[in-house]
Amino acid sequence: DFFGLKNDIILCAAYCAPSGSTYLGRHQIDPYDDLEQKLSVLSNEGSFLVMADMNARCQSREEYIDSDDDNRLSELSFLSELYQGDDTANFPRIYIDTGFNTYGERLISLCRTVNLRFLNGKKVGDLLGFPTCFTPNGFSTVDYGLSSPAIFNQIDSFKVDIHNLALSDHATISVCLKVNNVIEN
Repeated sequence: DFFGLKNDIILCAAYCAPSGSTYLGRHQIDPYDDLEQKLSVLSNEGSFLVMADMNARCQSREEYIDSDDDNRLSELSFLSELYQGDDTANFPRIYIDTGFNTYGERLISLCRTVNLRFLNGKKVGDLLGFPTCFTPNGFSTVDYGLSSPAIFNQIDSFKVDIHNLALSDHATISVCLKVNNVIEN
């Protein structure tokens, strides 16, 4: 109510440890399954805005089911109830990182299952799909902003900040959300 939005927005900050890390081995946890389970439980509570280091490289692969598939989904009524098409899926994503890894496939699957859209490479502030991680081996995009389609158009901008090697090998990411807050005197 305070922000004048139709639905609640659930903010999620997430970190998926790199594949093969000792942390994952010790804790026997799959970070993608864990995140999917938690988001699925909350899916009826509002829209999601996820800011995360996913250690995923997605190349040019799209995070949504192609509109051609919407026609096939409508033929199977039980599937069309689970997955609803949207107009945000048609926004092309620009990317500089051409790498792809297993976590990239998992992130795309997560976005399709929970119905999330990439902000990287699609929003003002990052229309070129800038890299977010810089190591001696090169650069990559592994940090992502994701949103539910219902609030995609309320996101004014998504930005990959200038990398500061003294602080981290990752650039910070930020998002600006449009709200309808009226300040009364």
